Amino acid sequence: MEVKINGEILKWARECVNLSIEEAVLKTKLKSLTNNDLLQFENGEKFPKINIAKNLAKIYGINLAVLYMPRVPKNIQPKINDFRQITNKLSRNAVLLIRKLVSHQEWLKEYLISNGYKELDFVGMVSIKNTSIKETIKIIENKLNVQVNYDKDSKFNFNEIKKSLENKNIFISIANSHNCNFKYKVEVQEIRGFAIADKIAPFIFINSSDSDNAKLFTLIHELVHILIGETGISNIYSNDTKNKVEVYCNKVASELLIPDKIFIKYWEEYKEDNIENKILKLSKKFPSSQLAIIVKAKSLKYIDENIFHNFFNRFSNKKITKNDDKKGGADYYKTIDKLNTKKFANYVLEAYHDNEITLRDVYDLLSVKSNNLKKYIDRTL
Repeated sequence: MEVKINGEILKWARECVNLSIEEAVLKTKLKSLTNNDLLQFENGEKFPKINIAKNLAKIYGINLAVLYMPRVPKNIQPKINDFRQITNKLSRNAVLLIRKLVSHQEWLKEYLISNGYKELDFVGMVSIKNTSIKETIKIIENKLNVQVNYDKDSKFNFNEIKKSLENKNIFISIANSHNCNFKYKVEVQEIRGFAIADKIAPFIFINSSDSDNAKLFTLIHELVHILIGETGISNIYSNDTKNKVEVYCNKVASELLIPDKIFIKYWEEYKEDNIENKILKLSKKFPSSQLAIIVKAKSLKYIDENIFHNFFNRFSNKKITKNDDKKGGADYYKTIDKLNTKKFANYVLEAYHDNEITLRDVYDLLSVKSNNLKKYIDRTL
């Protein structure tokens, strides 16, 4: 049976997820659908069968009903600044991931407002023009209770800092797993993280595919985005960027994790070593990667541009190794817990018990399948 959908909306939905006609057709995996068919559907020259329309709606991350609307809907695409240092458009998965998490944040904001929560005073309290790096670090340490333990590794520091920030009502979602219902896998090279600098419900997303060192740096970087009130996407932490916001966020993260004073002390202590050995030794002294160490060395003018780019390219292209990459992958319920956080999940369940949302809403907001919900609650909440 053919369905009389709106071709203009079909085209708009495809373009929203940055797919070409050829790419969209390939993703359907339907042998009966050709590039010319999709083009004709979009031009209104003919209509698709119901199974094709459902397939396309799923690929585009929209409800089938949207395709029947008389005109293109507004506000489906979240407005979020793109601070990435690459010119490529966001992939379909990246667009859908951002769209989904932004919708979660918007739901949470409405829920918190309806329950009398007030604005958080630290969101937007920092100015990149008027607040020094050291002043921002003091705000992070004193107001948000964030402390870096240089005797512990990045994983330990990440977990402790995450707890501190969540206690201040910053919601931190760690996702990118193929082992759960949250299926939008995004490469680290495309997105390392992003921040939603909202005064009621600030959100941070961290790409779980990244290394522990990089995740820690990204967490601090995105936190600074919230402090300066700048929502945006990040993908890499080179100080080559000319964007003032990214430069500032990188400098704060670098100084907090690798303080200049301590770095200089060790660099001088290792002065007999070649640069590669210095970088290796220094990366073991701080909860940071070798990549972050060379960025710091360049900023302090210990290495020139040529040496910096040589090491930067080497370390940037290193394969990311993580414990979750071992056979079997991550535990399903732990993965969902990292995606949602306990606090967000509890708010969702509270809303359900108060008859503010439906059970279907619960499945969608928690990205959990119906047959796994009870076990998820029992094991993680």
